Amino acid sequence: MPTNGKLWNIAFTMKNSTTILLPAWDKMLSTHGLSARIMPQDVPTCWNSTFNMLEFAIHYHVAIDTMTAVREFDLRKYELVPHEWDIAMELRDVLRVSNCFLLFVFTYSCYFI
Repeated sequence: MPTNGKLWNIAFTMKNSTTILLPAWDKMLSTHGLSARIMPQDVPTCWNSTFNMLEFAIHYHVAIDTMTAVREFDLRKYELVPHEWDIAMELRDVLRVSNCFLLFVFTYSCYFI
């Protein structure tokens, strides 16, 4: 499964498990000193959603790794190995250029009309 597919599945599974995974996620975030947030999902019809998901995942990778390591959560199939985290960082860096360009175009396009 591709790296972004694993991250998408983690986000989807946690969001839809409000009684088991979300409380554990909140506890995991406080344990690691991270602010409580839900992982954004990659949506094909939403610009830069892949970038937003990757940016979040890389920032919260310690908590994501901890969650996927717990057998009872049944997230081990989505666990990312170090090489896959490297791929996620490279993809995020490529998409950052696109994100910055689109922000520039949409911010200043009203001045050129």
